[in-house]
Amino acid sequence: MNNDDKEVRKKLEKKYFTKNSFIETQIWIYSSFSAISLAFFFSLLGANEITSKNLFTNLSIYTYSISLISNALIVFIFSIFRDDGDLIHKLNLSSKMNYIIFISWTSFIFSILFTIGIFSIIAMFCGILLGILLLIIFKEIKNDLIREEKKEHELEMEKIRTGTID
Repeated sequence: MNNDDKEVRKKLEKKYFTKNSFIETQIWIYSSFSAISLAFFFSLLGANEITSKNLFTNLSIYTYSISLISNALIVFIFSIFRDDGDLIHKLNLSSKMNYIIFISWTSFIFSILFTIGIFSIIAMFCGILLGILLLIIFKEIKNDLIREEKKEHELEMEKIRTGTID
């Protein structure tokens, strides 16, 4: 990635990822993940013995536990510092926080997949394939946005060089 690409990316990040609405959305998402994880444990209270002895149920229990703890931690941190968009942006970019965020997302996704696996292994694998496809599409959309922002940046720089800026 050359310097122009890095500059454009930083400009985009600063523009969108320090806004209060983005921070509130993050808090809402991680709160939802925590609530769904907790609801899974409440649903186990009414489960019969056959369901609770299933391999996928046990895997779901472990991954929902990880999801509940990691998502609750993120909500707690982001809620405390919700008024400081720059700090939360720095947290989102830090490698240690990225590990926690990665763990929270993957544990939640695998929890859902294992819960689906309790009922249908084929549906679980279809969900995995769909998720991979959506990630590929998202990556292409992200690259398109960066290319578009880079073009706009280059046009602005050209206007500055030629002296035709308003």
